[in-house]
Amino acid sequence: MLRSRRFQALGLIALLSACADDVSPAAEESSSTGEGDDSLGTTLTTSAATTVSDTTVADSTGTDSAGESSSSDDGATDSGPSEGTGVCGNDVVEPGEDCDGRDLGGADCVAQGYVTGTLTCAADCTFEYGACSNCGDGNQFGVEVCDGDDFAGETCVSQGHQGGALGCTADCSAFDTTQCSDDPSCDEDDIGSVVGQHVASGSTVGEDHDLDQMCANGGSVGRVLTWVAPAAGSYRFDTVGSNYDTSLAIYENCTSWEIACNDDAADGVLDSRIVLDLAAGDLLLISINGYQGSVGDWLLNINVDVPGGPCCEPHGSHGCDGGMCEDDVCALDASCCLAAGAWDEDCRALAVANCPECAGICGNGVVDDVAETCDGFDLLGQSCGTLGFDYGALHCADDCALDSSACADYEGDCCTDNGDESPGCEELGCAAIVCDALPECCADSWADDCAELASTACAVCNPDACGNNLIDGMDETCDGIDLAGEDCATQGYAFGELACTDECAFGLGSCNDVGACIEQNLGTALGTAIATGSTVGEDEDLAQDCGADGAVDAVLMWTAPAAGSYRFDTVDSAYDTVLSLHPGCDAAPTACNDDLGFADNRDSRIVRDIAAGEVVVIAVSGYKGGTGDWVLSVELDVPGSGDCCVPHGAYGCDTEDGCADAVCDANADCCNAAAPWSQECVALAGANCASCM
Repeated sequence: MLRSRRFQALGLIALLSACADDVSPAAEESSSTGEGDDSLGTTLTTSAATTVSDTTVADSTGTDSAGESSSSDDGATDSGPSEGTGVCGNDVVEPGEDCDGRDLGGADCVAQGYVTGTLTCAADCTFEYGACSNCGDGNQFGVEVCDGDDFAGETCVSQGHQGGALGCTADCSAFDTTQCSDDPSCDEDDIGSVVGQHVASGSTVGEDHDLDQMCANGGSVGRVLTWVAPAAGSYRFDTVGSNYDTSLAIYENCTSWEIACNDDAADGVLDSRIVLDLAAGDLLLISINGYQGSVGDWLLNINVDVPGGPCCEPHGSHGCDGGMCEDDVCALDASCCLAAGAWDEDCRALAVANCPECAGICGNGVVDDVAETCDGFDLLGQSCGTLGFDYGALHCADDCALDSSACADYEGDCCTDNGDESPGCEELGCAAIVCDALPECCADSWADDCAELASTACAVCNPDACGNNLIDGMDETCDGIDLAGEDCATQGYAFGELACTDECAFGLGSCNDVGACIEQNLGTALGTAIATGSTVGEDEDLAQDCGADGAVDAVLMWTAPAAGSYRFDTVDSAYDTVLSLHPGCDAAPTACNDDLGFADNRDSRIVRDIAAGEVVVIAVSGYKGGTGDWVLSVELDVPGSGDCCVPHGAYGCDTEDGCADAVCDANADCCNAAAPWSQECVALAGANCASCM
């Protein structure tokens, strides 16, 4: 047993010697400073515990082969790592570590979600991303000097140059100053390589003179911008949208002659336009000035210039590919060649009228060849109706022949709902009557409301009933619009428009011998609200002189049933009325009133003595052109017959104690023929009349 233990100890010592190179620096330091068996015990514990499974140097009695305890006399304990964790700093990635020294476990910046860079390991065995980079995402970050257009606030000037466009190298490691200039600086804004409408804007008010423009006809102040072509191509620079007469010039640098200069894009146009072919990366200075010193608010547009389309058809680009045709058209309408415009239908029409190459072409929108029956929207006046159909939309096919596929005839029963998308009905006479009142019945569908109207208006649905617009009953003198050729004149009147009542008898309401202005004959009617209506949609028939001059009106005729004093008023009307009385249609008013009085400044009232049988023309209009729903009352006016202590419609009151005089001394309106005995008059009576106290 003793020999076996000796061999075990010798084997363990040999193992420790072989693994000496793997001992951590910390362990080596501990070994160098330890003493005697304590140092060896520590080394044994660290190495054996981490490399030899289930290995021990102690026997069952706790004594090693030298007869010493396996525990240090000084109380030293096992200082190795616990199971599942590694030793940080040994250049080996172990459990619990991202990395260890130069051992990154195969990881790099790309695997960690970055674009490029060098991944390193921190002292605590976690990844260090400081040297990783997302170069190319346009955002300067970390070790990147710049990224795309993000220069971290740097410019050519801050890099020691006079001006120009600063760039960034592809790996984001340095600024690209090849487009920076050391010439005297004149540019005021760097707009990069932006392309589109309104890429820059500003005002030349208060600016100074930087660069000469040969096309500006005199020195003018302006704004100078730096721009770099993003790709090779033809570019259009214009000032469309500016509010003054601009001039535009482009230069290579602050000391060069202008590459191009333009005042007006076309005759009669104040905007400027320049088109240039450029290589990718070309640096330009753009100077926006004003013609003969003009100043104002400017807009700059930079777009890829697209060549024009065909001259004989409308298209989205300005100009056309027709050489002389483009010149001829744009001389007539400059907008056809404006950068902000398009070759629209008007430009196409000018091309057809002025360019020989557009004649006789199917698709040019004009029927100008014997083989064409139509061209575009030019149908030569044809429609579905002229081709014998009842409804629909006629079109022109691509081969310039009429296309009637969307035309159709009315179908279905006139007396029932025919459902959606089934306009009209098979009886054309009925369809005409119904669709005159309800156009949607022939445009959209013959629905319930169409069939309901047909049931009373069409003989095909109701052959014997009054209301079908046909005189087909024994007791009918008329039916709706069917007046059997009669009018007011045949009925013995000089003026008016004959109507048909709901009972299929003549309506003589507007027939009269007074004049053509009469819209309704009231006869000798008396009472409250004997007529109502609206002035909305009316015209002006009679002139009034009390606030309604120029206002539309409703005109009625009334005949006095007996001699007496009559009160005409518009009480309960919905707007500020004006009321006037006339002896005829062409006569000036004999009486006119706007407002009853101070208490009522909307309703109108007139009191007038009228002989028996006298005809009065009544006009209801509105103050200062007002319109609305009106109410007309005509009553006998009996002054002084009402109770002084309660309000009533007549002026004055019936009393023997002088109450009316006392009240009217305080408020003359209470005894005004055009005003009633109002609540205000009653209040005065209560304060001044013994009979009301």
